[in-house]
Amino acid sequence: MWIEKQDSLMEVHIKIFDFLKHILSEWVDYKDPGTKRDVKDPKKDLRKLLIDFPYRPKGWSDEKPFTKEDFDSMTLQNQFEMCMGGLIEDPKPENNPESWDV
Repeated sequence: MWIEKQDSLMEVHIKIFDFLKHILSEWVDYKDPGTKRDVKDPKKDLRKLLIDFPYRPKGWSDEKPFTKEDFDSMTLQNQFEMCMGGLIEDPKPENNPESWDV
């Protein structure tokens, strides 16, 4: 992965996310109840250890499972906004050190 000197901090975050997003895709697949993935060793079944994938696109129904195919069909920008929304949104006032009463 190459980071250009002129890249903004947001562009760097998006490049790193793009480099690592396959891990999130696998996480979605592991937690999908309808996954076709076979468990080679039941003692090492990650589906029992991993928490549910916490992210969903805006407006996604809680009743509808979110699958690897759904995640992989999203654009990089939409994946980034869904999973890393905190980097895009304005900070909450209580997290701004200038507003703290010390």
